[in-house]
Amino acid sequence: MKNSKFSKMSSAELETYQSRTQDECEELSKEKEFRDWCKEHEEDFESEEARECYKEATGESFWDDLDDDEREGWEHNMTKDSE
Repeated sequence: MKNSKFSKMSSAELETYQSRTQDECEELSKEKEFRDWCKEHEEDFESEEARECYKEATGESFWDDLDDDEREGWEHNMTKDSE
C-alpha cells in the first residue's frame, strides 16, 4: 500500500473529502479501509509499521513482491478453472 495524499489527512478531513476522479475514489476507499483496520486492531494509522502489518494481513504484500511475469502466472492459475 503506497502512501497517498490521503494518508496525511486527519480523519475529519478524510471523511469530508470529495473525490474528483475514479482513481482518487479508489485511493480514498483504500485509505478508509486501512484506517478501519487500524481501529479494529488498535494500530496507529500514521505508523509505517501499521501499513506493513496491514499489507501482510490482507495479502497485499504478496502481490507487491511479484514481478509482472510471476503475477501473470499466479493470476492465470487462480482463474484457469473459471475459463
